[in-house]
Amino acid sequence: MHHHRLHRAAREAAFLIAAGLPVAPIAARPDQADDLVTVTFDAALREAPATGRLILLFSRTGAGADPLDAPFWNDPQPICSIAVANVNPGDAMVIGDVEATFPGPMSALDGTYLVRAVLDVDRTTGGFLNSADNLVSEAVELTFHADANDRFTIALAARMDVPAVEDTDRVKEIVLRSERLSAFHGRDVFLRAGVAMPQAYEKQPERRFAAVYRIPGFGGRHFEAWERSTQNGPIDEQVVNIYLDPDGPNSHHLFVNSECNGPVGDALVHELIPHLEARFRLVSRAEARLLTGHSSGGFSTAWLQVNYPTFFGGCWSTGPDPVDFRAFQVINVYDDENAYVDAAAGDRPSVIISGQTVCTIRQENAMEYALDPEGGAGQQWSSWMACFSKRDARGFPVPLWNMKTGAIDASLREHWKQRDLRQILESRWEEIGPLICRRLRIICGDADNFSLHEAVRLLRDSLDQLPGWQSERETEQERAEHGYITLIPGATHMNLGAYGVPQRISSEMLLHLKRHGLVE
Repeated sequence: MHHHRLHRAAREAAFLIAAGLPVAPIAARPDQADDLVTVTFDAALREAPATGRLILLFSRTGAGADPLDAPFWNDPQPICSIAVANVNPGDAMVIGDVEATFPGPMSALDGTYLVRAVLDVDRTTGGFLNSADNLVSEAVELTFHADANDRFTIALAARMDVPAVEDTDRVKEIVLRSERLSAFHGRDVFLRAGVAMPQAYEKQPERRFAAVYRIPGFGGRHFEAWERSTQNGPIDEQVVNIYLDPDGPNSHHLFVNSECNGPVGDALVHELIPHLEARFRLVSRAEARLLTGHSSGGFSTAWLQVNYPTFFGGCWSTGPDPVDFRAFQVINVYDDENAYVDAAAGDRPSVIISGQTVCTIRQENAMEYALDPEGGAGQQWSSWMACFSKRDARGFPVPLWNMKTGAIDASLREHWKQRDLRQILESRWEEIGPLICRRLRIICGDADNFSLHEAVRLLRDSLDQLPGWQSERETEQERAEHGYITLIPGATHMNLGAYGVPQRISSEMLLHLKRHGLVE
């Protein structure tokens, strides 16, 4: 969930480029506003014709933000885009008052902005940041005057600078072609993981280790394993930390088998993890496969534990994306008629900071629509649509609601039920309940900035009605041996660390591993 603001902080410095490339105004054509900005690229950058989406990203000067970090859910900024096809080097791509725009027509802009143009030609990865095939301009400073018919040109200047890592003695990148996903998509699809080994891995060559599978939040990748390798907490000395890559064509795929993303959960369980267990000295049994993650990673871990209950030995999910669709943030998927406004016609909040709504669900969806009206924005809401909704004839996710009005399509509700964790747990409880009672753990702040605690509370109350489940556990030993759902008073989505949650999880994991004879 929206976790990319946190994960991208280290990358921002690399992307920030001083504004000020020369910008040549084009002769004004006051009769129309369909060519306000012209974008080009030359053959030195890309020789082949380009098909994809041309995006303009804006950031008010003085805000200190690189437009490339859009969309800014804490301070919404203008975005617009057009589809382009078979564009050759030197061809002019013109963009003006287009249909895919936020918050309004570009001709109405008034003021000075940093602007970046992005040519997104790679639909195999989420968003526009993750592919070196995508082209990007420098940040240029443009001053717009409302209805003055300003004209500007921007040159795409470079390929996107994507993260790269190198193997070390203790950290390895694993890249595995997935038979299942390649067959589904009709092209080669690869699963990736970052494997961080403890110092004891080399010192004790006969020893086999338990694995902690860590799933990044939205915008995060498996590269976090390289950061983890520098830590030496009690859990890090005893296990192999494996960071999974949740990136797919529609961004974070939550490891949900879906119509749009394909069988990503099955590919993990039946392909990648067996490969990892053969490649590294890992214990191949459920108790030695632990899951943890925050936000979208938190949902992923809960999803995997519930849907593969005999394969994983325990999950510690924090601040998960909606685990009960009666509270999809603040939307009741089954009863509400509109995603954007409540019964009193007030805009529904999406992001709340210090008690104040800083972005609404309508605004977030409008920004994603401006990036790509066909659902390929690679942002949070389009990620969810690709995980939970149907797929159209062209392979795009069918949105649960009208992106312009927010009106919910009631015909899709039954389909969404199939991926509602509460519905799955209730319908399969007789079969999987005994395992879930030992293995499912969810921790969330009761002041979550994205209202995710509402779904956690509903799930907790529902499970408390089922035989064998007990949400509240008193002691650390109990929590290490049993599942639970707990809401931390006052904690938000961003500050669970201040409440000692990472240390708590590590301690409970170690107790679990000791109980099963997996650590000394």
